Amino acid sequence: MLAQGGQVALAVVSSLLLLWQQAASIEVPQDLKQPPTIVKESSKDYIVDPRDNITIECEAKGNPAPTFTWLRKGKVFNTGKDPRVKMRKRSGTLEINFRNGEAPLWPKELLEQVLVTEGQPLVLACNPPPGLPPPYTFWMNSGMIPIQQDKRVSMGLNGDLYFSNVLPKDGHMDYCCNARFLPTPSIQWFKKGGDLPAQKVKLENFNKTLQMASVSEEDAGDYVCMATSQTGSIRHTIHVQVKGAPYWLDMPINLVLAPDENGRLICRASGNPKPHVQWLVNGEPVERSPNNPSREMMGDTIIFHSVQSGSSSVYQCNASNQHGYLLANAFVSVLDMTPRILGPKNQLIKVIKNNRTFLDCPFFGSPLPELRWFKNGQGSGLDGGYYRVYINGTLEIKRARVEDQGTYTCVVSNILGAVENQVILEVKEPTRIIQGPENQSAKRGSAARLDCKVKSDPTMLVNVTWLKDDQPLSQAWRWRREDEALSIPDVQEGHAGVYTCLAASDIDQDVSSARLTVLEEVSYVPSVSSGLPAAFVSPGYLETTTAAPSQSSCYPGDLNSVILPLSPFINYQFQVIAINAVGQSAPSLPSPRFMTSAAAPDAVPRGLRGWGTKKNNMEITWEPLLNLERNGPNLRYMVWWRRKDTEDEWSDMTTVGTKHMVHHTDTYVPYQLKIQARNDLGSGPESNIALGYSGED
Repeated sequence: MLAQGGQVALAVVSSLLLLWQQAASIEVPQDLKQPPTIVKESSKDYIVDPRDNITIECEAKGNPAPTFTWLRKGKVFNTGKDPRVKMRKRSGTLEINFRNGEAPLWPKELLEQVLVTEGQPLVLACNPPPGLPPPYTFWMNSGMIPIQQDKRVSMGLNGDLYFSNVLPKDGHMDYCCNARFLPTPSIQWFKKGGDLPAQKVKLENFNKTLQMASVSEEDAGDYVCMATSQTGSIRHTIHVQVKGAPYWLDMPINLVLAPDENGRLICRASGNPKPHVQWLVNGEPVERSPNNPSREMMGDTIIFHSVQSGSSSVYQCNASNQHGYLLANAFVSVLDMTPRILGPKNQLIKVIKNNRTFLDCPFFGSPLPELRWFKNGQGSGLDGGYYRVYINGTLEIKRARVEDQGTYTCVVSNILGAVENQVILEVKEPTRIIQGPENQSAKRGSAARLDCKVKSDPTMLVNVTWLKDDQPLSQAWRWRREDEALSIPDVQEGHAGVYTCLAASDIDQDVSSARLTVLEEVSYVPSVSSGLPAAFVSPGYLETTTAAPSQSSCYPGDLNSVILPLSPFINYQFQVIAINAVGQSAPSLPSPRFMTSAAAPDAVPRGLRGWGTKKNNMEITWEPLLNLERNGPNLRYMVWWRRKDTEDEWSDMTTVGTKHMVHHTDTYVPYQLKIQARNDLGSGPESNIALGYSGED
């Protein structure tokens, strides 16, 4: 709906009756003739910027299909005669284009020219406003470029610009005198007679703006902002009144009544000021509608007594005040109809033991039928204890047990007849992994086994699948399943990762995961040619991809293999030195080169900072990771930034370099920064938030 000139435009749909909106828990079946129902509409008035387009929604359903008509200021609005308005096909939704063909232009400012003869002296007055302490003044042109001063051109203590003698190059269209007052005051906010609602209040724009979310009536009052500096303070009081558009307390809902039944529609709303409630029937104010002896008006309530066939109608409730309005539609349907089951017949439902279970029995009839549930065709109706019956016909079993299996029958009846439907319930044991895989380490070339023993309901088919790093396993990985366990006969580097066993039936599943770590060994043959036993051996390893120095560790001399801590994604060579009481041997020849497996980064880039090179930019820089910290191929950096003290979304970018320039910033404002290293194996940890500043002026 669109408010224009104090009037309200209404969408009218013509068919059997006017618009109605679906709201009842028991619905009229779609194959019956019924008046139109609004299913989508614009809920508020529009305040329009002429540069924007707007869409006013009006969608409806009904049998037969509805047609749509719009009223504007109380008269039929022909959408075909206004080139700015288009109504969608098979819909009442309007698309309105307010844009003009040409954008408006700002008016030009006219400045008085100062004419002077070359060689003559000249004074350009500044006349800054007075202040304590006195302002700092300076001259610039409109491009924010300072006016150069020298022994010929200078500025006086009062801010005036003095020319000893004027030259042709002094000719400019815009000399601007600027005044800056210091010191900058600090700003605080108070509420008279109480505290600021801390959970609602947010201070922005360097405390100059107080924003309050979810305003309620208790937020009304006097708010004070106080600006304080070393020279004193000043206060400003803002009086806040909280007014409210209407909101629902009780919204009218659809009624289905049989002849001679009673019922009521209630329309209650609140707001500030209190809303006025108006009732309409079939699109006309109720006071102008044909007399209906079965209808009694009582303010915000309509009471129906002994309704008669043929009196079905659409009622609208409009609750409005000066700040807005609410409109609700309710269809009062007077029908004689035997009960009908609306859902599928004779369903088989399988559930897991001890779970909440719902058996559905959707129905319709008029008068409103009575519904009862029975189990195995015996006993009284089921309701209470383990069972709960909902108004829409659903039976809830709060905790399904094995003894709850059986055939459940719902019986729906009214004075015109009865109908029933059956649901067969089977209660199954849950699927559980009773022995899952465990974290383990395996040497390269050895065998590994990951267990997955499953217990399930004997009547259910359970399928067990394995995943590696959340991806289904392929036979190319050289593995085999043995009694649902996973065996890897020849462990290699690529087998390292997280393995997940997934056991799934038709109605439930269970998972268990474990990590397999592949160990690398350095092996060697101890020498015995010296005649003295070797007390220690020292396997040294040379990192050949970087300029890092060699490393070494000592181990007992009776070993011929050791496990060494190595960095990921590095080329290594190994040498062994034997040491005894006499001394140490010469190093062995270097081993062949060996590349360790890659991994995601585990280091955070250091030295993150942001600073401006110009008044409207900020350069973000950081130190690159060391080669030993790269851990994998295609190292790159993810950088985030946003203005401090705002709720703005983070901006981000990815680069392989060590800096990024942020353009079009405000002058000297703080920014939050963070960074993360990434490679083809994944992402490393995020840095702590650092603080940077855009450029000064």
